[in-house]
Amino acid sequence: MTTPKKSSMFAGVQPDITPGQIGALLTFIASQAVAYGWLNSGQQQMVVSIGGIVIAAVWKIADALLRGSRAKAAG
Repeated sequence: MTTPKKSSMFAGVQPDITPGQIGALLTFIASQAVAYGWLNSGQQQMVVSIGGIVIAAVWKIADALLRGSRAKAAG
């Protein structure tokens, strides 16, 4: 039996920061930049802002659930 490689911040078996977390952060930042800088209508800003928050939150929750399931399976 081989031992798993030690994880690092961005790589390894269970990295501290996953691609899903990075993607969620970038989605949130982009949506806020668009919502408050590039659109003129308040209603458009609100729709894009809420959409970005929902996408980022769902992505983070899904990632946390996956990591929790992996930790239970490994332990």
